[in-house]
Amino acid sequence: RVSFTRANPTSSRPPMTPSTDSLEAALLAVPMKRTSDIAERVERYSTQEPMSGCILWAGCLFSSGYALLRVNYHNKRVHRLLWEDLYGPVPPGFSLDHRCRVRSCINTKHLELVTPRENTLRGIGVTATNARKTHCPRGHLYTPENTRPHVHAWRGCRQCQRAVDVARRLGILRSQQ
Repeated sequence: RVSFTRANPTSSRPPMTPSTDSLEAALLAVPMKRTSDIAERVERYSTQEPMSGCILWAGCLFSSGYALLRVNYHNKRVHRLLWEDLYGPVPPGFSLDHRCRVRSCINTKHLELVTPRENTLRGIGVTATNARKTHCPRGHLYTPENTRPHVHAWRGCRQCQRAVDVARRLGILRSQQ
């Protein structure tokens, strides 16, 4: 409890400034998060999934689906806290990939250190899906000779482009204006 001292004893309304001694005592009374406290909370909010081996987080989640734990007034990703506790900090230029593809899994055996590029390409997003394509929609193989890079990071098939150019020259297709 913080006690307040009056700056002017004759004033009817105190300025409410805390005394230094009582403020120090109040700050010392605030418990700091200890490793054992974090371990307790991790154990309390996690459950083992027997079929996949995932350890699922039943506590709060980030909007992205990753397990969230509040430590010293900061939101932390639980899988990253556990990884750093076991193996040390994640090196710069690397990220942790959930090999099980379950974001709420905190099992460190399901995590792997990879580059951000590899992590993205392992996923199911648009970038990963397009990177896995080996043929254009008409079936031509994407090779360095047959692939036309575009300014906006997409690629095109040179054979298909040649066919479109020939059709335009013959008047089968109108050119785009």
